[in-house]
Amino acid sequence: MNENKKTITNFYLKIFIGLLLCLIFATISYNYFDQRIAILVSEFAKGSSSAHFFGWLSGYKNLINLAIKSDNYIYYLALILLAICFFVPRRLKFSAFFQGATLFSLAIVLAYAFKDALKVFFGRCCVGPAKAGVLFANHILVNNKAIGFNFFHGKVQSSLFPSGHMAITCALLSVLWIYFPRLKILWFLLGLVTALSLLLTNNHYLSDIISGAFLGIGLTCCCVRLFEE
Repeated sequence: MNENKKTITNFYLKIFIGLLLCLIFATISYNYFDQRIAILVSEFAKGSSSAHFFGWLSGYKNLINLAIKSDNYIYYLALILLAICFFVPRRLKFSAFFQGATLFSLAIVLAYAFKDALKVFFGRCCVGPAKAGVLFANHILVNNKAIGFNFFHGKVQSSLFPSGHMAITCALLSVLWIYFPRLKILWFLLGLVTALSLLLTNNHYLSDIISGAFLGIGLTCCCVRLFEE
């Protein structure tokens, strides 16, 4: 019993430390890096030599966008999968396949719910609507200034903080990391490329990406802890 309480305490301590680090890094990024990186990317994107590089990143981001934003395919798939896992016979629920499917679907559903709620709460809205395949050199800048927060006035479809793309991608990659640890380098690289594609096309600030990554990974860790109990 004492061992179990110690394990639970250690888990929540790790979550708290992770949250604290996320707040520290996001705050530092908001004050010192968000605007500078956005302006730097905006200036670099104007050069003809960068067109191919940014085009590749935009293409990768659009693939993620197709899966996440277009009618929320992953969200609906996760809901259906979660319902199936709930109604399967008890003897099958504890199989490795259905435990993995339940963890995947629950992490994705929670990531969607939390990122939408946080977007409304923080209200860091982007300048204009996104258009597929187009570089947004000034998408997140107003007169070369970073967009601040407008609490409780955000819109789910146009708010920047936290990054929904990053949250859902990290939730998915975290599940894959747990079940396929031998490929953890691949999962890490996919997460890194996702972050770069969002940052270097000026669709998100660095602080948005940091918070989105923590949200996705943190929710998956909580789901794993729930399963263990």
